[in-house]
Amino acid sequence: MVEVIFNIAYKGEKEKQFDWMYINYNTLQNTAFANELKSELIFEGEPYDYLAKLSISKNKKLQTLSSKA
Repeated sequence: MVEVIFNIAYKGEKEKQFDWMYINYNTLQNTAFANELKSELIFEGEPYDYLAKLSISKNKKLQTLSSKA
């Protein structure tokens, strides 16, 4: 896991700094599972490059809906 602070500027416009964290997919998947989220590996590129989708698991949605009733 690597933490970085990004500064972005384009044609003289500067944005506020923001934190960014690089984590491998296995760490993302384990953390998602521990927090009742679903992770899906969409694309895997060069070493350490990937695109993933995080979503609320169906069981989590049902628990949330039933707890409001």
